[in-house]
Amino acid sequence: VVRDLLINYASIPADYINDAEWNAEGNDWLSQFTVSCILSEPEGVGKLIAEICQQVLMYIWYDDRARKIKMRAIRPHDGVSIPLLTDDDHLIAGSVGISVDSSSRVTQVWMHHKQRNAAESPTESKNYDAHYVRVDTSSESEFENNGVQIAHIYARWLETDAQVRSVASRYLARYRNAPMKLTIKVDAKDRNAVTTGAVVDVSTDYIVDEFGAVRTQRFEVLSVDDEQIGEVAQVELLTAAYDAGVVQKNAYIMGSSAPNYSAASTAQKAKGCWIA
Repeated sequence: VVRDLLINYASIPADYINDAEWNAEGNDWLSQFTVSCILSEPEGVGKLIAEICQQVLMYIWYDDRARKIKMRAIRPHDGVSIPLLTDDDHLIAGSVGISVDSSSRVTQVWMHHKQRNAAESPTESKNYDAHYVRVDTSSESEFENNGVQIAHIYARWLETDAQVRSVASRYLARYRNAPMKLTIKVDAKDRNAVTTGAVVDVSTDYIVDEFGAVRTQRFEVLSVDDEQIGEVAQVELLTAAYDAGVVQKNAYIMGSSAPNYSAASTAQKAKGCWIA
């Protein structure tokens, strides 16, 4: 749907999208999402794509070096070699800036779905037959954020209750803690590690744990500005959905045709799991 909107309604050249890459990403991470929507009047392409990205937990961006529009699900980054940027070796002294976007923190997600009338407003809860609410009571407690912050998602693109529950759960996990924005400057030697859309780990004295020790934090690159071409680049980053500091292992549930563990390939053993 996003490809159709970009090419047929925004006049983006088709060769800006690598169909094989998009399909591979979608088949691996977004296979539960079949989306549809009735539009009763013209709406902006940017607005529609933003809705879809929010409701299936994906994002797109333009890679100016590859001259391609890239797409990625909000997902773990297992199996990817992630560069580490440090104060000593990569970050230009005095260039680090940090801010916390408290307005993006969420303690409740309200999913409004099963739209009643496509000719009525898509952003009014009364125009939906079903409502699903997910609450993080720990985040709302006096020991954490001591308050309620609600995100309303008007999910006119989603078709099933299972989709709605999945999105609510993952959205709340992503935004229960306020995202951190980081700005840094790097030398030309490190420019290839910080392309837009890339994932990097940052270890700096500006980010520490409760004991004052430096804590490595995972970020996604939002933008890169070649301040001095061939010399210095300014980079804007946002904390990644799956943090380097969280101890977890993500895996695919293997199909019934999968081999026994002893006969499995190295890749299958690294990414696969069984469930009973």
